[in-house]
Amino acid sequence: MLKVGTDEAHRAMLQLVALTVLSSQAGAQMWACLLTEPERAVPSVAAFVAAVVATASAIASAQRATALGL
Repeated sequence: MLKVGTDEAHRAMLQLVALTVLSSQAGAQMWACLLTEPERAVPSVAAFVAAVVATASAIASAQRATALGL
């Protein structure tokens, strides 16, 4: 659990974590999935989660295939 003293310190820590995650390829791709799905007018949170998981799975499959030279 992340514990910091003030709201400003908490905000700064969250920004650091977000920047660290987004600097990785997987984190950046997940962020792209999250930004793309709302454009499709998803009817519920469950449908949104399913769509994000499906998109992330498709990206992971493509990366595996590329890594294997397929």
